[in-house]
Amino acid sequence: MSFTKTIYVLIGPKGSGKTHIGNLLERAFGIAFLSVEKLGLGNIPKSKLTGIDLLKEGFHQEEAEIDRIL
Repeated sequence: MSFTKTIYVLIGPKGSGKTHIGNLLERAFGIAFLSVEKLGLGNIPKSKLTGIDLLKEGFHQEEAEIDRIL
């Protein structure tokens, strides 16, 4: 048996309400909401990496969190 999952990506400029809409969807429909901005900003102080290496680490962490949610 094969299951499929749908991922919705909210894209927009800073301050446009992405997090607000994501939180509303999570509460109303039980959709897991992952704010990658919050995830990334929370990990920066813990990392000793900079530049492109920090970005790569962030992408790996985001991918791992998406896998966990799905």
